[in-house]
Amino acid sequence: DEQLKLRHQLLEEDSRQYPTEKLAALLILWIGLILLTFFKGGKGVESLLGITCQSPWFAVLIVFQFVWTLGFAVVFGHKLIKRQAIKDGVGYPYLENDVIWD
Repeated sequence: DEQLKLRHQLLEEDSRQYPTEKLAALLILWIGLILLTFFKGGKGVESLLGITCQSPWFAVLIVFQFVWTLGFAVVFGHKLIKRQAIKDGVGYPYLENDVIWD
């Protein structure tokens, strides 16, 4: 049965202690934020690009940090909700303390 195979696959994926694709995405998020911080500087640290707090580029980089973080939140929120729908469709056996995204 196709649903049983999919449920088994979901259970195997959820049993991994360190899901590499999720850890890689988190690493990319942090590397991006760190680079943006180094590019804009601030709080006693000079910008690697020579941007000052008065520069319009400083504000642009702050906005880009927000967009970068929000973008990751939207993408992964969408993935969570989509995966939740798949789990519901195959009768996934949730544990008592599992988070249900809806």
